[in-house]
This record gives sequence, structure tokens and C-alpha cells, in this order.
Amino acid sequence: MGWSEFGKLAKSWLEAEKTELLTTDRHKRAAAERESDEIERTAKEKASDDAAYALLDRVLPADLATAVRDARPENRAARQEQERRAELAERAPARVQLRISGAEHGELDAALPCRVSEPRADEPQPSLLVELEVPDPVAFGSTTFSALSVLVPAYRGPGRYDLLDLWRRAERGEVAEWELTDTVLRPLVEGTDLDWMWHDGAGAGVIEVGDSGLRLDLPMSSAANEVRLQGSIDWSAG
Repeated sequence: MGWSEFGKLAKSWLEAEKTELLTTDRHKRAAAERESDEIERTAKEKASDDAAYALLDRVLPADLATAVRDARPENRAARQEQERRAELAERAPARVQLRISGAEHGELDAALPCRVSEPRADEPQPSLLVELEVPDPVAFGSTTFSALSVLVPAYRGPGRYDLLDLWRRAERGEVAEWELTDTVLRPLVEGTDLDWMWHDGAGAGVIEVGDSGLRLDLPMSSAANEVRLQGSIDWSAG
């Protein structure tokens, strides 16, 4: 997109903003708002190189230039990472003891940020979701640990949950199906095909839930190899 085209965008955006602010006709105001949003979207798509972004501060109105700069992939990624770290800092810690064996081997004993999502009392197909995540990957023997999420399907309170049996029951329509990606061990911050997941072909997986913690024994697979994850998560301190 050339400089003159950016200038035309800026002029159109200003006209739309003026109409949106000054008109008393709600239909015209709604149309002007849509036009303003469309112009912002177009500017974000067209400003695809550093030279174009550098021009924004000189050509586009401040609000539009800011919106376009904020949409740059690196700025959006940095903002998302900042938000992720802030959210993790607010989580209560859980005592975590894990052991990995098979293609990888190692142990982890630490207090990690934890989020426990319990089902509502009136939820027809309840599940318990326990999520662990660290700001940066930590050593886990021959691999690293970034995050672990454990989903307990058909949750009815403390007890023993056999995932393979529950999966077979889900296939028969006796309990609700769930996504296999809900139980996943991530070695890296970004999800990749190296993430390990439990699935019905991996074998029996067991989760024992207590009042304020759980124990797990899960065979898991990634695109690269297979491991077994065993251990406990205690969130009573949180």
C-alpha cells in the first residue's frame, strides 16, 4: 500500500469517526462505526512491513495508528505473554510431585501455579479440570516441564476414575465425550506435536481424586514417543 493510500484511509477514518460522534441518527452511527472498524482492519492488513509501520505515526490519526501498531504480530504476542505471566502470578500454588518414565525420565517436586475448575452443582455432564503452568519451562529430568492439564470426566466428587473405562462408556453414550487434548503434558510454552496426551490406545489411565488433591497414573503419547506420568497434585495450601 502506497503513502497516498494510507492518506485516503486516514481521511475516511476521520470522516467515519466524526459521523459516529456527531450524528443523532442511530442507523448512521452504526454504519459509521462499522466503516471505522473496517478501515482499521484494512490498515492492519496492508501495513505489512517496517517501512509501512514507520509511516503510520506521520500519516494516520493517533488512534488508528495505535490500533494498527498494536495488531503487529510481535506486539500482540508480547501482550499475550505479559497477560499469561500476570495470570499465573495470581494463581495459588499447589504441591506437585511428578515422575516421568519411558522415553523420558525424571522427577519434579515443586510448588507450581495451579488452577482448579470444579463443575457447577447443576451441571448435567460435570468434569473437574486441574491446570498447572509455569512462566518458563523448568527441568524435568531428561525433558522440561511447562504445563500439565488433567481433566476428570464424568466427575462425581472424590473417588477413582478409570479413563479407559470412561472412554468406552462415552463411546456407548453413557457419559459425555471429552477432548483428549484436555489431558496434556507440555514440555514447551507453546503447544507442539511433542506434547504428551492420554488416549484410549495408550492403555489404562487412572486418576484418584481426594478432597483437595489428586493422584495420577497415565500412559501418554506424543508424535515422537511414549511416556508414563505418575504423581500427585495437592492444592490444599491454596
